[in-house]
Formats: sequence, C-alpha cells, structure tokens
Amino acid sequence: MLRRDVEPTFVGTAATLLHRRSAIPERARLHQWITEEDGVVIGYAGGELPWDTSQEGVGEFHVVVAPLARRRGVGGALYDRAIGHLRSAGARTAGSWAQPDGIGFLERRGHERRRSSRQSALDLREADLTQLPSLEEEKAREGFEVVPLGDVFDRPQDLYQLDVATSADEPSDYPIDAMAYDEWLRTTYEHPGIDRDLSRVVLAGRPLVAWALIGTDGAGRGVNNFTGTRPEYRGRGLGRLVKLAAAQAAREAGVEVLYTGNDATNAPMLAINERMGYRPIAKLHYLVRTL
Repeated sequence: MLRRDVEPTFVGTAATLLHRRSAIPERARLHQWITEEDGVVIGYAGGELPWDTSQEGVGEFHVVVAPLARRRGVGGALYDRAIGHLRSAGARTAGSWAQPDGIGFLERRGHERRRSSRQSALDLREADLTQLPSLEEEKAREGFEVVPLGDVFDRPQDLYQLDVATSADEPSDYPIDAMAYDEWLRTTYEHPGIDRDLSRVVLAGRPLVAWALIGTDGAGRGVNNFTGTRPEYRGRGLGRLVKLAAAQAAREAGVEVLYTGNDATNAPMLAINERMGYRPIAKLHYLVRTL
C-alpha cells in the first residue's frame, strides 16, 4: 500500500479506504486520482471540502508519491489536479499535512505553515501498563467504569453526542461543529477501522464521558485514532485511564505497536502519552494557501 510505504505511522486497510470514499457526504466533493507506472501505483492525490465544519470555503488535499518516483513531475501534476478541483468546488483555501520532506514542495507553491503534529509510537511489547489496575480501582470509587466500545454500541445517539462534545475544541484550522447525525452514522459509527473490542469508553453511571478509539491493520500495528473526554469531566485522569485500558486491550489482542498523532499545542494529551511511554517518531506540519 502506497500510503503505508510513504507514511510509516499510517494504519489502515483497503476496507477502511474504500469505506471513507463511499461514506463521505456528497457535499464534501471528494475526488481522488492515482498515477500508475507499469501497473504499479506510484502517486495518489485527493481533494475535498471538510464536511464537519460550518466554515465555508475550506479545502483540504493530500498528495503522496512513492520515493523512487519523485522529482519527475508526478507530485506536481497530482497537486495541480487537486488544487483545480478545490477551486471548482468553491474552496478559498487549501490545506494539507506534510512530512518534513514535503514542506518545501508546498512552500514553493505558496503554502504557509500553520500548525504541527507530533507522531508517536508505543511499543506494547515493552510498555509499562501496570498502573492500570490501581487507576481503574481509584476511578471506580469515584463512580467511573471502563467498558469496551462494543458494550455500548447499541447507543449510537449517545456515542454521537460524546463525539460532538469531545471534538468541539480539538485543535484545528476550522471549527468541528457541523457533524450531522446521519452523516456521522455513515462516516464514523459504521467505520470498519474502529475496533469495537479494543476501543474503550468510560461511563459515569449511564452517561458516556470519555473514549479512546483503536484501529488495527491485522499485522501487529494499531492506531489510537482519537481520545477525548467531555469538557465537564476533564482534569480527573479519565483520558489517561481510557488510553491505558485501550492499550492493554490492544496488547492482549496481539498488537505490538500503537501509533498516535497529537497537535503540538495539545499539552494535556502529550503529557498523557509521555507518561504512558509513547516516544516521538515524526513531526507533521499543516500548510495552507489562499486560492
């Protein structure tokens, strides 16, 4: 898979990529292109309008080129297609995440750096998760319980409300404030990359107050796609609790390494990761240009 070869922390399968293409709302105007050489995919690009924001005119794109195919115009041609599509879809800005070796490519095309994200890895074969039982006991005395996502999967409306509450202030160039329920069902609730057995949810009685979503590729690699706590429950150690519980479940399922990405300004989550033993392995930058 091209993205896995180019982006070491990418954890996905053909099923997850196909699901995203089929489930994303039409108003996102998603369009994708590939470049082939001798039957092998050497480049990919995609452009869309983020569907979960009320901010108009926002466009995002992604360009990936196999290392051996670079400096041959493949990336430039794909970039031009993506930008042209965003313009025709009404975008006034175009943003993209880039690895360090892709920053120059975007800056030469008028993009400016806005944010950065730390990509980290937790080796579950060596990670010290022994603090989990005592933390679970402590939080149980406070009225909290950790359960697999599958145990509450029959409560989609509650899960939707949890996602809305925990995503609202996620660091971003635009507000995440327009997740319609029916669209969320297709894109998130039905996503094959969310493992219901390994993902964990924290309950305060009946209310869902925190969660950590885990996905795997079936080859010993996993990703902590998202961790969030309702604002009114933050500062009580629930983020650490749910991440530890999810990591323990992943380890027991045979996952050897967990990847995660966090905005450089998200100090609380970065602190949790460091305490758990995540080590930084890469840094991504988000660059934007006006169209």
